Amino acid sequence: MRTILNWVFCSVILLVCLGCEEGGGSSASTPVVPPAGAVFLDAGTEPEHVMHRAIAANRGKKGSVTSEYIGQWVPPEGWAGVVEEVNLQHGGTTIGMYHSSAGMIGGGFWVLAVVPSTETGLQKGDQIVVQGKISEIQIMAAGPIPTYRIILDPTRILEKPNH
Repeated sequence: MRTILNWVFCSVILLVCLGCEEGGGSSASTPVVPPAGAVFLDAGTEPEHVMHRAIAANRGKKGSVTSEYIGQWVPPEGWAGVVEEVNLQHGGTTIGMYHSSAGMIGGGFWVLAVVPSTETGLQKGDQIVVQGKISEIQIMAAGPIPTYRIILDPTRILEKPNH
């Protein structure tokens, strides 16, 4: 019995290791595509519009806020932005793009794009275009000036520079 359990354990470990190799079916190698029946924002809808509407609908609320946009995908043309930071957060590689916006306390907001790959090749200052599903909109109290964030998860990079 012990021999059978050892064999099963070793077989499972081997299968897990094979699945983790590049191209072996890990989530990092799975391309992000909107599923059939996905709901998209109207063409031309910019992140500023989404954030302003979410703030207006949630006056006085903090944390994750409700929005008509949660669960919708960015239009097929994507959203453009400049990479300000790249780090491992939210269960993947998170690309932070800051959008300046007149009329907002603090002067702007973040779009955080979560991509499954840990190797994006992106650097601060790169101009990119992303498309993803709006998974969360946050209004966070950080002292007297709130921080606003739209989180896209999952996300795919439509355009990026070749380094």
